[in-house]
Amino acid sequence: MAVNVGQLQSGTRIWCLIEDVTVRAKGTVAPCLDMSLHVRATTPGDVVELHCVEVSLWHGEELMGTGLTIGQTVGSQTGSTVSVMLPTTHRVLNHVTDVLPASATDVDLQLRCRGQLVVTCAENGRQRFHGDPEPGVPTPVMLNDHASSQVRLPRTAWHTQVLEAVRGQGTLFLEVAVLRGSLADSTGWNAANAHLDGARRRYALGDYPGVFSDLRGALDALPGSKKAIFDDLPDHVRRPMDELTKSIGVFFHTGRHVAEDGDVRGQFPVDVHTARLALDLATVLFGHISTIKVAYRP
Repeated sequence: MAVNVGQLQSGTRIWCLIEDVTVRAKGTVAPCLDMSLHVRATTPGDVVELHCVEVSLWHGEELMGTGLTIGQTVGSQTGSTVSVMLPTTHRVLNHVTDVLPASATDVDLQLRCRGQLVVTCAENGRQRFHGDPEPGVPTPVMLNDHASSQVRLPRTAWHTQVLEAVRGQGTLFLEVAVLRGSLADSTGWNAANAHLDGARRRYALGDYPGVFSDLRGALDALPGSKKAIFDDLPDHVRRPMDELTKSIGVFFHTGRHVAEDGDVRGQFPVDVHTARLALDLATVLFGHISTIKVAYRP
């Protein structure tokens, strides 16, 4: 829970205070951030409807999720709890954890709101401000675009209420970043990515032996393959990566490969489980190779 978070503001006029925020998560295949915001109108007697408000949560420059709240009304005495669901991904949640310093005790996030309120000012006229709408008349007002408020969660709460909540029983979801776009163009990764995409296509179509052939092709297409992929890395990084990549390459090759006579051969039966294993190994390997390459790039 984060207390005294921020405000909903139009111009210089603060219509509501966001007094605390609770962030939890739910869902395993398609996780969502389940946010509860306690919101209170700032002027006694006013009623503020969150007519159509987009709520987003950020970690630095990373958008964690965006949700919409429509038609929820808050008053000035006790306020109201506003709930909003923000679809997110395992990759984003893991990224937030990965970049936390080991000594950090809190997770700092940014809450942003934009959209439209409908304000009905109290008819008693107390504490009126210049430019306020006519008392008793519901009046639309636009929020300042994406004003940011700080949300600080204890690291222990982040672990128990978010990370643990989206980890299914007996299931581990893995998302890995692989070089794409202009960075892939400049480093020669596009051919390897094309083979990797081909392996995913073959898996989806049930061509499990073909998965191995494409993954072997992806490995062979890496810049510097087969013996110089890691030559530009420090020795303590190069040696273990060379050994690991060679071992995985042998697994791909013995699964299925094109022999000198043109036949496709393999040394063990290939089914959905071995094909899935090969695809997962390749995804993790390629993700970490690209991460290391970027980290040690001149």
